[in-house]
Amino acid sequence: MLAVGAFALAGCGGMTKAAPTAHATPANGSTVTLPISSAADSVRLTTQFGDHESLADLRGQTLVVTPFLTQCQEVCPMTTANVRAAATAIDKTAIAEHVTFIEVTVDPKRDDVKHLAAYQNLYGQQPSIMFMTGTLAQITTFWNGLHLAFANTASPQKGAHDWLTGAPLTYDVQHQNVVYVIGADGKVHWLVDGMPNASALKLPTTLYHFLTKDGIANYTKPAVPDWSASDIVAAVKYVNATVK
Repeated sequence: MLAVGAFALAGCGGMTKAAPTAHATPANGSTVTLPISSAADSVRLTTQFGDHESLADLRGQTLVVTPFLTQCQEVCPMTTANVRAAATAIDKTAIAEHVTFIEVTVDPKRDDVKHLAAYQNLYGQQPSIMFMTGTLAQITTFWNGLHLAFANTASPQKGAHDWLTGAPLTYDVQHQNVVYVIGADGKVHWLVDGMPNASALKLPTTLYHFLTKDGIANYTKPAVPDWSASDIVAAVKYVNATVK
C-alpha cells in the first residue's frame, strides 16, 4: 500500500476501550474526528444508475465509504464482499434507512457506468450500496479530501483482460485499503486501514477467477491488520448512535 498523504492513520486495534455503554467503541479500527474538505464534500459523482450524488447531498446519513476499482485482481473483490455483507446486516436493523454504503473508484478511466452496473450485478442488487465514478479531476478531488493516495502502476499480470469487455489491461491502480465511516455531521468518525478479511464469504465466480495468485492469497489468508464485515457493522452502529 502507498504511504498516507496528509495524516497518519492510526493502527488497527490496541485502542483503550471506553466504559461499557449501550454503544461501545468498536474494538477494531480507529475513532477519529476528521473534517472533509469542502471540495470533496461537494463534488458530484456518478452512480451505477447514472445518477449524480455528493457527500453533501447525503448529509444526515451515516456513510460507509471505501475505494475500489472494477478491474482489481488483488483486494477489491474482497472489500466489496465485506461491504455487501455489512450492508445486508445493517438492512435488517432499525437504522437501515439512515445508512448508505459507497464505493468510489480509483480508476475513472475504465470505470464507466456500464462497468459499475455490471460489477454490482455480479454481487446482486443491494439498494443501500452505491458505486461511484467521475472524471479524473473529480475522483482526485474526492480522494484528496479524504487523504487517500492512489496511483497507476504496471499491470500485475501479463495477458490480463477486462472481465467485462475482454480489452487488455495495460495498467493497475495501487491504493490504500481504507474504510471510512462518516457521521451525519459530514465528518469521518471511524476508519480502518488494512486487508479485508472475506475468507468466510463467497466471491462472484467471475471475480474469483479474475484474481491473481496474490489475490487468491489475500482472499484465503489475508494479512493482518485486517477488517471484516462485522467491524463495519459495529462502527456504523457506533457512529450512527453517537454522532448527530
